[in-house]
Amino acid sequence: MRAVMTSVLVLLGLASGAATAAVNCTHRFPVGASYVPYCSNDKHGPAVFVIHGTNRNADDYLGYLDDLDTLVIAPHFQDSGPGLYWTSGGWKRGDRSKDAERVSSYEVLDRMVEMYHGVAVAGHSAGGQFVTRYAAGTRLQGLTFIVANPSSYLYLDGTRPVGGDCPDYNEYKYGLEDPNDYMGGGIARDYAERDVIYMLGSLDTKVDKYLDTSCEANRQGRNRYDRGLKFFDHLARHFGRPVHRKVIVNGVGHSPSRMLDAARPYIQAAMAGQNAGTVISGAESSPPAGTQSVVTTVQEPQPPETATGSDPAPAVPQQRAEPATEAAEPARTDQGKNVSPANDRPSWRLRADSPFRWFLRRN
Repeated sequence: MRAVMTSVLVLLGLASGAATAAVNCTHRFPVGASYVPYCSNDKHGPAVFVIHGTNRNADDYLGYLDDLDTLVIAPHFQDSGPGLYWTSGGWKRGDRSKDAERVSSYEVLDRMVEMYHGVAVAGHSAGGQFVTRYAAGTRLQGLTFIVANPSSYLYLDGTRPVGGDCPDYNEYKYGLEDPNDYMGGGIARDYAERDVIYMLGSLDTKVDKYLDTSCEANRQGRNRYDRGLKFFDHLARHFGRPVHRKVIVNGVGHSPSRMLDAARPYIQAAMAGQNAGTVISGAESSPPAGTQSVVTTVQEPQPPETATGSDPAPAVPQQRAEPATEAAEPARTDQGKNVSPANDRPSWRLRADSPFRWFLRRN
């Protein structure tokens, strides 16, 4: 009987779409005299990084994408040692760790991207907050950034779509005033040209206990969906033209598994080197060729295909079970090293004459 029950459970697991790829969370990425733990599917190929949510459940997030045919890494930004650790809000905005090493969480990712030849960074909820600000601050190039359902955004000037009486509304992490050390040089000079994709669940409209309802956040909009739409419009006004890409995932709310499943075509496009494709400013188009049409998008990867457009896209099917809803917190070259165009902070790229030059990214 026990053997029969075991067989039934195995079959149920296969039928429910359970991941078959291995999830290894015993890795340690060295940082100075310490380390950052991370989970990986231990495959070969250019790395896709997935950033956990406020629960810091790196293993769950690795599981959402571990079956991709490439290396997938989920860093674990811990709340205590041993190893590097950060405050509950600090890791999301690139603050320095609280341990003796005092390293920014964004600097950690810079080093990991370079070491493992990263091509994409994706995050949902609090992980989306991490990615949207990292996309503006990192000096590394050639990445695709996927920002899914964050609770707030980094505005680039003092304008806001909603009024409110909060004198600190433009301080970092909501704006660029009084930034932390990593963001001290301002946004990257090529930020407008970067491949940043804002994925918004059309049903992520609840004002739940996890939504950042501070005055600073409320000035960005009513809920996560509304804030995403308004931030995308803010970018176009700030730069005087449409920039980046917006993806509406129809019929999906605050679900990490379903949002990251909808992100797969864009991750796969980055893996295929299509993240820097021709941009159709302000035009609607369909997902990359050969993928299911589940989203309404703006500015798609190359090759673009114009959408016929009046029929609503179908909802993304449920793929995996997920944990409880998460909280969303509130080149120039100089002597062989790449230097930030906005300041002189090194970007951690290896020198062209380095014996480890095979880790260099595309330039």
